[in-house]
Amino acid sequence: MTGYAGEGGKGRCTAKKRVYFETAAVSYLTADKPTFDIVQLARRQLTRQWWELRDRWDLFVSSAVLQEIADGDPEAAAKRLEKVGGLPVLPDNPKTEAIASKLVIHAALPEKAQADAVHLALAALHGMDYLVTWNMRHLDKPEMREKISKVIKEQGLMPARIVSPERLMEIDDA
Repeated sequence: MTGYAGEGGKGRCTAKKRVYFETAAVSYLTADKPTFDIVQLARRQLTRQWWELRDRWDLFVSSAVLQEIADGDPEAAAKRLEKVGGLPVLPDNPKTEAIASKLVIHAALPEKAQADAVHLALAALHGMDYLVTWNMRHLDKPEMREKISKVIKEQGLMPARIVSPERLMEIDDA
């Protein structure tokens, strides 16, 4: 590991941006089920292109991500777990659930999105620069960004910037 995953990003020892690799993006990386959905196919391809460039960033997952990607079809779960096997796992933080609950209570996220709130909380608690996802329904929904940011800032933290793999490649090229 080239960076320090301490609370709030304190003690960083690297110039690379720190990226929380969220469950939805991991799933697109390893998806291989046939589909005619061009959006799904494009997201798979873009995620794989981004993955090839992954050394540009310090990537992290959490135990929450590992639990989620271990669910479902055993063969697909094994592929997902293998892909992220070498990535550092952010340590659990006792503040995570409290912040996640505040994200739901203050209407930043719907109650059914508690797991997504956990990802947002972990990314903020560990000073991630970005949270990479394809979860446009809850995590990367434009009208939710301001509410999410407000709740996290009220906790004395900086929210991770929520981006798709495609957007992160564009930012990095700028």
